[in-house]
Amino acid sequence: EGWDVMSMATQMQNLAGGNVTFQTIPVTSIDGTSDDGQSVVTIDKRQVHSFFDDLLGDDSDSDSEDADDSDSEDSASDIEDYEPSESTVSVYNASGVSGLAARVGDLVSGAGYGMGEVGNADETGISESQVNVADENDPAARGLADQLGGLTVVEDSSLEPGEIRVTLAGTYDGPGTSETGVDEPLPAVGESG
Repeated sequence: EGWDVMSMATQMQNLAGGNVTFQTIPVTSIDGTSDDGQSVVTIDKRQVHSFFDDLLGDDSDSDSEDADDSDSEDSASDIEDYEPSESTVSVYNASGVSGLAARVGDLVSGAGYGMGEVGNADETGISESQVNVADENDPAARGLADQLGGLTVVEDSSLEPGEIRVTLAGTYDGPGTSETGVDEPLPAVGESG
């Protein structure tokens, strides 16, 4: 509303290849399928809103976001007790770094989680490492995300309760990135550790 097309066209005359920056929104999968069989890209709306707020430098909600950030930091340290062995974790490598999923999978298994599949991700173009789970408040998923360096927990209704999927993007720099195989065990989390 109120958009001046001529003003926009005038501004565009100075646009050159060196003045263009490309960005990709965070996605949960590029290989999704709609109910009628169409190929779709799936997203987490909160991640996308946060992405655009950061991209546009939107500080209008900074006070409430700062309060939310401090709440989330407190809640990360207040993860309820959980039994890792009651969750099955699959680890997928979308980074192109050879052996990353296997190394992280070994650490996850060593931390007591049940192991599912470990291998390369079918999806390509994952922009952010993430932990997918049926309920984003699942303490095991939140604990694992914390143990892996503070990954984002994304709700995925296609997963069953107790099923966790970790997808590692090219920007992942948490535990398991050492190719020497000498990694510390995952840190303990939760009220009782």
